[in-house]
Amino acid sequence: MTAEEANLFGEALAERYVQVEEKWLIAVARYKKVGAKEPITVVELQQSFIAQEYARARFELFSEIIDTLPLDIQLIFFERCKQIKGVN
Repeated sequence: MTAEEANLFGEALAERYVQVEEKWLIAVARYKKVGAKEPITVVELQQSFIAQEYARARFELFSEIIDTLPLDIQLIFFERCKQIKGVN
């Protein structure tokens, strides 16, 4: 993999990672909102819990995959994540 390909890959991976993370955070917020609402059905609570768990599992899998990447790609990935999130 050339340096340019590694850069493009790391950046694209970071953008997808942030999307997956955001979906998980949204699912957690929905689950909490559903749990706090009254009245609530068991089906609503179960569906919300399943959606939240699915999103969490995807995020965790993505995180584990990132840990297996070569260091140069990880550095590109983390730098791009910081840029996307606006962290200095």
